[in-house]
Amino acid sequence: MKRDMEHEAGSGKGGVLQGAEAREEWQLAELADFFGIFGDTTRTRILYELAGGSLCVGELARRLRMTDSAVSHQLKVLRDNALVKAERRGKKVAYALSDEHVSIILATGLTHLGEKWEAQPGDEAAEVQA
Repeated sequence: MKRDMEHEAGSGKGGVLQGAEAREEWQLAELADFFGIFGDTTRTRILYELAGGSLCVGELARRLRMTDSAVSHQLKVLRDNALVKAERRGKKVAYALSDEHVSIILATGLTHLGEKWEAQPGDEAAEVQA
């Protein structure tokens, strides 16, 4: 299973990008804009919270220690880019990741960074004091 995920994620030789069709400049620019959405820590934190299941604005705000207004603003950006979806529950609206692709992007990013974190030497100042 792990091998299949690595292949689907495009890691190493034989990944999904090898031999892929040529892309237009505008498509690559749109891809860069898409990844830019993840460049905002607040939006990434919201996505990470929603990876655990759907939540209302108030619960997200509480977990992130932010105002409802600030969370709503970021949720609008995420909705406009099809990363989250909204579902009315009575008087409240619950938000969830729009599909499995968003979870895969988060998981792949964390896996990639985990490899980087493991490869970095420890804090030299802390090692000297020990």
